[in-house]
Amino acid sequence: MLEMGMGTDLLQQQRQEMKVWPRLIQANEILQLSSQDLEQLIQKELAENPALELVEAQHCEVCGTELMGSICPQCLSRQKSTETGTEPWEDPSPGVRDLSLPVEDEELDVWGRVASEATLAERLILQLRAILPAKDHPIAEYLVGALDDDGYLRMSLDDIAEALQVSRAEVQAVLAQLQSLEPIGVGARNLRECLLIQLNHVEQEEGRTNEVARQILELGLLDDLGARRYNRIAEMLKVSPERVEAAATFIGTELTPFPARQQWDTDPGARPARTGRVLPDIIISREGDAFRVEVIESHRFRLQVSPVYRQMMNELDRSPQQFSEDDRRHVKDYVNRAKLFLDNIRQRRETMRKIAEVVVEEQDEFLRYGIRALKPLTRAKVAQRIGVHESTVSRATNGKFAMLPDARVMPMADFFTPNLAPKDVLREILRTAPRLTDAEIAEQLAREHGIRIARRTVAKYRKQLGILPSTLR
Repeated sequence: MLEMGMGTDLLQQQRQEMKVWPRLIQANEILQLSSQDLEQLIQKELAENPALELVEAQHCEVCGTELMGSICPQCLSRQKSTETGTEPWEDPSPGVRDLSLPVEDEELDVWGRVASEATLAERLILQLRAILPAKDHPIAEYLVGALDDDGYLRMSLDDIAEALQVSRAEVQAVLAQLQSLEPIGVGARNLRECLLIQLNHVEQEEGRTNEVARQILELGLLDDLGARRYNRIAEMLKVSPERVEAAATFIGTELTPFPARQQWDTDPGARPARTGRVLPDIIISREGDAFRVEVIESHRFRLQVSPVYRQMMNELDRSPQQFSEDDRRHVKDYVNRAKLFLDNIRQRRETMRKIAEVVVEEQDEFLRYGIRALKPLTRAKVAQRIGVHESTVSRATNGKFAMLPDARVMPMADFFTPNLAPKDVLREILRTAPRLTDAEIAEQLAREHGIRIARRTVAKYRKQLGILPSTLR
């Protein structure tokens, strides 16, 4: 008779798990913050963490450089006409690690240069002036001025044409160009048009689509969708209610009925502020024949671990028995939290600097010659150049601004607007050769201007410019 026994065996298995560390989460959150949001976060952290300290710096009255005691290193360097080799952020105290953020020398008073009034209307007009002929500028300014607080155009095109003494077709062409700008959906005349413009953008530029959502918008079923009459919509479209519900989720998450609200520096639902100071995050200056990139957060926020807490950490390491367990935990937790916060701020600045340097290198001709020299540039290309994920570049550029050598302040996102220059050239090509087909235009763009885009992209740009197909021109 066989006896069955029970036992336990130890098995060793290897498996891979993906963990998201708290440090990485905080670093990503800090990276995507705008300059104003970062300032609020710093103030919050200063209020909550006694181990974190803001260093109040004094600046030279002559050149604006941060003083070292009572000495201006920049003026001293100029007097000696030679570099001393000592970094201004080095801690003169031996044996104590300086945890403050480095502050680079500056030749001019930053705050005297960077203040710039920038509203959504001004940004739209600036871009429209760059891509429209001079005769259409009054139409563009009128259209932008007629937008309501949500970004909608409530006036009829006939009324605008009559007021400006131009044709309706001319107004329509400029409106098409306005509707191609960010925020996507601005210039729409009703909710349905606004959402369709955004849906087209999501499909063409981001590759995400939902056919049921498109049918709902094209057939004007938004009222039924808002009333959650999914079964009725499903019967009309001959699809399942689940697909209708998925389309509703797609519309709610991917599209917005208020395209302009996200652009204003105000609370949700409040009336947008028409004037606001926009301080750039990046300064691009010209030095001889080259360009220099500077992240000005290094001038705005100088943080360090409190000297009191650093001293307590040193004493804790030497004589831990002098402290109670609660005191040891208190000091270590707050000091480690401060160090982590400082490291993430520093990492944010370095990431933004690397990205800006690549962008400046890629858009060198744009900085020298203007909008016509703007090159197609993707965030993926920049990410590959500096060895990070594309999402990191998106976080580091969204909501950030750069000041150009001519003192203009522009969104960093505009460096990744590949269609401004091709549209400008496309218009000139059709002005001299109006009978060219889209395929012939694409060939000429590549051959004569080095702009390589597909025929269907040419057709899209042509439609946005309000230009008819070759068979109708």
